[in-house]
Amino acid sequence: MKLLRIVMVMILIAGMVILIMARGTWNENIAKHARADSEATVPQPKEQKDGMSTDTEVTDENIEMTDFYQRLSNQEISRIKLVGDNITAGAGLPGYTTQGGDVIFDAYGEVHREAGRESPSWANQLRDYLSDPAFGEVELINAGITDKTAAWVLNYLPHLIDQQEDVVILMIGTDDRINSSIEEFEVTMRELTSSIAERTNQLILVSPPPSTQELYDYNYTMAEADMVLKEIAMDNDYLFLSQFDAINQELAEQGLPYEQLMNTENANPTEQGHAVMWRALADVLGLQ
Repeated sequence: MKLLRIVMVMILIAGMVILIMARGTWNENIAKHARADSEATVPQPKEQKDGMSTDTEVTDENIEMTDFYQRLSNQEISRIKLVGDNITAGAGLPGYTTQGGDVIFDAYGEVHREAGRESPSWANQLRDYLSDPAFGEVELINAGITDKTAAWVLNYLPHLIDQQEDVVILMIGTDDRINSSIEEFEVTMRELTSSIAERTNQLILVSPPPSTQELYDYNYTMAEADMVLKEIAMDNDYLFLSQFDAINQELAEQGLPYEQLMNTENANPTEQGHAVMWRALADVLGLQ
């Protein structure tokens, strides 16, 4: 009986020793798996060459390109047409003239010529950017005509743009406030953008900059026009830029007086205002 107890105690001790050894092996395996999971989850630095890490650096090439810039870089854009009024033409800027310019409209007794390339308008700054040989031959036609409205452009659209344009940048509507209501402006712009979209590979819709209500007894504000254009762009998935927001943001952030970016005697931006508009356009188009 005593011998049996001794044997049972020895068996119990042996079992405990085996259990302790097994638990140690199990914990070690868990630790190995934990290290492996950690190494798989946390990115490890790549090999270094000549003391420098081979991790990918953030460069211009890593930045996701917009569809417009990608097409431009691939030399898939051959012509860009600007459709607008005096703001697109660059009226009032130093060097502005239409004398000797190419004819951009000739119908029903009206002849209009393209604005010259010497003024610092946002349009000419875009033209200068497109002159980079890396983009191939890109023709920019500035069909901005002073004192014209969206309603006028819609009526004479076949004489302004071809049946199949490559890219059209449309910014119009400042003077529509004189003779139309905001509801009529919306109807006009919806029809105009739809008609242009049928004639171009890409329509870029731009809201005009702000202008003081003191210039004329306008029927609605540029803020209301801006909201209409935003809704049209959203409804139709057009690439959109609000120059109304761009100018107002610059005024607020830099603490500038209105007259530094916009003229007070007319609705035209100043030279500095055109510079702000160019930067805003370059940002939306993803120009690098």
